[in-house]
Amino acid sequence: MDAEHEFTPILKLIDFGLAEVRPGAGRFVEIENVYAIGQLMMEVILLRGDDAFFQEPQEFQYMGSTIRTDASGMVPSPEGVDRVLCNLVCACMASNELYRPDLKTVLRRVIRGCNKQASDYGDDPREENDAISNLWREIVHNAPTIPKTAA
Repeated sequence: MDAEHEFTPILKLIDFGLAEVRPGAGRFVEIENVYAIGQLMMEVILLRGDDAFFQEPQEFQYMGSTIRTDASGMVPSPEGVDRVLCNLVCACMASNELYRPDLKTVLRRVIRGCNKQASDYGDDPREENDAISNLWREIVHNAPTIPKTAA
C-alpha cells in the first residue's frame, strides 16, 4: 500500500529478461537497459506489446530540448496518462542514447511520480482507490493479447 491508494500493484523493473551487465561496458549497457525499461513501461501503460507503437521516431520536449524518441505511442501523451510519466518513457527511449537518463535518474523520477496524490491530478476520479483496483483487475484478468499470425 502507498500513501495514496489502498491497493498498489508492484511492477518489477529489474531483471525482466532484457537487462544485462557486461564488465567494462559501463554506461553503454546501462543506457540499453534504460531503453528496455522505457519499452516495458510503455507496453504496460498502453496495454500493448506489439510493434504498433514503435514506428517513426517522434519529437517531444524534455528538459528544455527537443528530442526524438522511439516511444511514438507516447507522443502526444495518451488521454489520462501523466505527462511527466510520458516524458520519462520518451526519454528512456530517446533515439539518441546520449539523451537517455541514467538508472538513478529514472528511479528518482519514478519515486517522485509514485508520491503524487489525487489532488496533483485535479482530483481525477481515475485516481480513486476503486478505479485503480478496477484498472489492475482488468489488466490482470483481461490483458490484451497479440493475435497470432498464420504461419
